[in-house]
Amino acid sequence: MGSVLKNLYTKQLKEKLAKLSRDQCIEYLRNGKITVDGVEIQEGWMKITKKFNDSIKQDPTVGSDCNVETSVLLDLRVDENLKSMGVAREIVNKI
Repeated sequence: MGSVLKNLYTKQLKEKLAKLSRDQCIEYLRNGKITVDGVEIQEGWMKITKKFNDSIKQDPTVGSDCNVETSVLLDLRVDENLKSMGVAREIVNKI
């Protein structure tokens, strides 16, 4: 984006783009453009990605990942029911 905007791509603009609100990101995705600090950012100049906050990413009991279209959050805790299902599966596979 800096090569397209040249002198308009200031440190302040870069910081504001990094802190766009959810609504602003949705506006950009729907309309293909958004104006920030009087600078029009056109479709394809930004890549919008989803991400989980740090508390979720660092939680050892869950697995998480996202991209633009999908978010996945898995419960990684192993309880007695899950262990029983694993044993039953192993028994079936041996028979």
